[in-house]
Amino acid sequence: FRRMQSTGLYGQTWTLRTTSLPSFEQQVDTRTPTAVLWGGLLVTVLATITALMSSISRERAAALSAARQETQRILESIDDAFFAVDGDWRFTYLNPQAEKLLHRPAGRLLQKNLWEEFPEAVGSEFERRYQQARARQESVSFVEYYPPLQTWFEVNACPHG
Repeated sequence: FRRMQSTGLYGQTWTLRTTSLPSFEQQVDTRTPTAVLWGGLLVTVLATITALMSSISRERAAALSAARQETQRILESIDDAFFAVDGDWRFTYLNPQAEKLLHRPAGRLLQKNLWEEFPEAVGSEFERRYQQARARQESVSFVEYYPPLQTWFEVNACPHG
């Protein structure tokens, strides 16, 4: 038994081909249209559910990508320098202003450890206050001079996760 059916789903046309297996036809009297209909219907329903789930996954991926792009656009439009680090203090994001302030392009810092890239900050007020923010899960603000860059920094550190 073979059957083809086209169905529209989320603006796309899906062609579903249903073929019963010889073992199915041997177990069921294929002269009885009901048995063949139910077998084909089950396959059609399962194929439709699979197509629907695939379509939903693509839509979610597109929405997630759009949200990431919007977040990046917002972070890059901020006038202040902004960077993010993960739980191991590795840089995960730097906006263009942070690149300028730290005198390094994002490509050189991403996935690198903050303390290894700026070893003079180890033991400084920067490390103490960043560690404090993370340990207490509360924002901290401070002003500190960083001699290697000959720059005063006004820092607002906000822990996440």
